[in-house]
Amino acid sequence: MLTINNLTVEYSGITAVDGVSLSAKEGTITSLVGANGAGKSTVLKSVSGVVPLKTGQISFDGESLVGLSPRRLSAGEYARFQRVGGCSHI
Repeated sequence: MLTINNLTVEYSGITAVDGVSLSAKEGTITSLVGANGAGKSTVLKSVSGVVPLKTGQISFDGESLVGLSPRRLSAGEYARFQRVGGCSHI
């Protein structure tokens, strides 16, 4: 399970995300919905290690992801790939 607790991210001292918490359980579909500029992409960039956190915790199956590089996060240990297939019956 992916868990985000009290995530805060700043860009040059300006708060882009403030206090976001959520969990995504295996086998479920989780959506992150918001208006333009609400911080959806920033949350995903933080989870993927592209943007550093100011505060908060991100963990996957109980193991902290904070501080891990995008390269490490994309390795097989953490990566989950979507199966893509056509809709031949349509």
